[in-house]
Amino acid sequence: SVGEYTLLPVLVSPPLPPTISPLGITSDIFSSAIDSDTNGSISFLTGPSAPKNKLNATSPTSLCFSLPSSNVFNAALIGCVTTSYGLKYEKLIALPLPSFQVLIGNQILHELRVIAKNLFGKIDYEWPMGKGERKLLGTIWFYLSLAGDRDVQKNCVESISHSSMTISRAALGALKPLDNKLTEEASNLFYNLWKENPVVLDSWFAYEASRPHKRGINVIEKLLSHPKFDWKAPNAIRAVLGGFSKNIDLFHSLDGQGYLFMADKLIEVDKINPITASRMVKIFSKWKTYIDKNKEGMYESLLKLNKANISSNTREVVELILN
Repeated sequence: SVGEYTLLPVLVSPPLPPTISPLGITSDIFSSAIDSDTNGSISFLTGPSAPKNKLNATSPTSLCFSLPSSNVFNAALIGCVTTSYGLKYEKLIALPLPSFQVLIGNQILHELRVIAKNLFGKIDYEWPMGKGERKLLGTIWFYLSLAGDRDVQKNCVESISHSSMTISRAALGALKPLDNKLTEEASNLFYNLWKENPVVLDSWFAYEASRPHKRGINVIEKLLSHPKFDWKAPNAIRAVLGGFSKNIDLFHSLDGQGYLFMADKLIEVDKINPITASRMVKIFSKWKTYIDKNKEGMYESLLKLNKANISSNTREVVELILN
């Protein structure tokens, strides 16, 4: 507990030593607790001014393996720490959630390897048997991959061609934060396997748009001009632009270029499919809740959309968001 807020990100065993702090704050702030008022469920952040985000779990173990998304995690920490400690937003807005997960992976590395080994023999069971094992194995792969386990990383590449789509996508997800040769290899393997299946290929487009890239927004441009991308297919548009909106570093860059890029593309989409554009513009709907730099960037992008020659559907949504 910190002041009027209670921060409940994760339960870790063994506890984090005070000298290890992925967020630059002491680990005693990084505490966990069970909200007894919710019948044993765990509230992610509580308090009179806290974001209305709840993370419920039936056990500490399930909470440990179900961390909130980075934007929820960041918003919660910003609300908590800035209120009670007066720290500046700039110190907390780019909190590296993967580094926190690396810490977990390293703390329970041996245990995760043992569980993964036991699970691996059960992933070939015919559905619904093995469903839970496949999902849990994917989560463990993610932690071990982030913790630098090269054997697991190579195993993930080999698992791209697995008969289970759950395992194939889990392998992709485990390699996603790394942005290295193995990530590229796995992505290329998945694409080559499913390039003739538009439904599955949409998940590849979303994966590529949302994963870290050294080449920045140029990657998104390349995806939008890909020979397999169809501007007339709403699912394809949502896959790329929706994936881009989940790419925290690119979309939420403090220079506002990610927002302006999204606005430009939504103007293009509006000319082809106004309904899709009007729905996707809601990405900016919470612009007032961001820190000043991001808020200004989103506002500028909304004004650009509003001044453009867009459909009545999209304009109505833009004006509602602005007002």
